Amino acid sequence: ETGRLQDRPPSSAPTNFPTSANLRSNLTSNLPLVVDDVIAQLPSDAAATFQSIGIAATICLPLVKDNRLIALMAVHDAIPRIWTDAELSLIREVVERSWAHIERVRAERTLHETSRRLNAILSNTREAVFLMDENQICVYANAAAEQLTGYSFEDMQGRPLHDVVHHKKPDGSHYPIEECPIDRAFPERAQTSGEEFFVAPDGSFYPVGFTASPVLDDEGKPIGTVIEARNIAEEK
Repeated sequence: ETGRLQDRPPSSAPTNFPTSANLRSNLTSNLPLVVDDVIAQLPSDAAATFQSIGIAATICLPLVKDNRLIALMAVHDAIPRIWTDAELSLIREVVERSWAHIERVRAERTLHETSRRLNAILSNTREAVFLMDENQICVYANAAAEQLTGYSFEDMQGRPLHDVVHHKKPDGSHYPIEECPIDRAFPERAQTSGEEFFVAPDGSFYPVGFTASPVLDDEGKPIGTVIEARNIAEEK
């Protein structure tokens, strides 16, 4: 269905041109307005307005989302023409793709703003914060984490945090990641907390208090881990 106006001789005033109310009704119902010849199909005053800006034929295509008219795209031609169904389909696809791009840009802007605020918070907190992905690879460490561990984020990025600061026990023996309570938060989908020893870059050990929380998707599947830690040497 379209809002195509029936052809009429240029000399006769059309009697079926939709009113403003009908136009709004059609457009909000996602029906395009198709005019092949503004002189033949529109009242003289409307036709004159179109002609004054060089428009002889036009399509006005609405975009309706959730029963709301949210955008319009108009395509014009300087000469009368019969708009084909293929052209109408193409224009509709352009409208959908254009709106999808607008939505994507809007979402990216929102995400960027959220990330900026989150970074501002995490960069100024005194608590060391690390983020592991679904493979327990470090993908984020704030400034406090760098200060706590003595490693830069670049040193930790792309590696399991366990392999960087938690791979040895204080007696010098290897610390298997499978035995690490910090790592257990991910597979067990449960928050863990306690005290452990981290290994400094010079090989010395220092005590930390930690909390490890799994990051779950909408289906409850673990997709990462947030680890918070602080040096508790003075408390000890």
